[in-house]
Amino acid sequence: MPRAVRFLAGAILLTALLMPMLRSRSAAAEGGGVLGSTAVGNYLAGRHAQARRDLSAAADFLGAALKDAPEAPDLLRRTFLLMAMEGRIEDSLPLARRVVQANPKAQIANIVLVADDIKRKVDRAARYISMNNLAISPQCGFSSTVSGNPLTIDDQWRKMELLVEVADDIWSGN
Repeated sequence: MPRAVRFLAGAILLTALLMPMLRSRSAAAEGGGVLGSTAVGNYLAGRHAQARRDLSAAADFLGAALKDAPEAPDLLRRTFLLMAMEGRIEDSLPLARRVVQANPKAQIANIVLVADDIKRKVDRAARYISMNNLAISPQCGFSSTVSGNPLTIDDQWRKMELLVEVADDIWSGN
């Protein structure tokens, strides 16, 4: 078979194999919600989108793959992180709970859960007290005694940064 014919046959075969994935990716990126039909295809499309820094499409594809393979720990962690990085916190909360269940020391998942817990408590308090009279504070949790929490200076700064971010999120509309 001549080289040009083999090349053309290979190009046609490659196009036929990639078209469903490319159509799914573009539809997902346009908000059509159409993703690949297999966990492997969605995983590969998600990793490709992530490599191209299209984090929204990556989160969509990996989320679809996670529905077909819910017990895959790396897929769970990666999907959670991408959703959180994209600001899709509500979507990432159930994943954060699963990440923490599998790894109680998963810092980012714990931070997302703590921030959500603080917001819910402030919302609950706002039913009884004006938002102008509410505040959040790191009242406890810094090591105030020798036997207290062993926090480094960096840990203390991260805690303060989290409080500022949560406060900004809660009171930005007020």
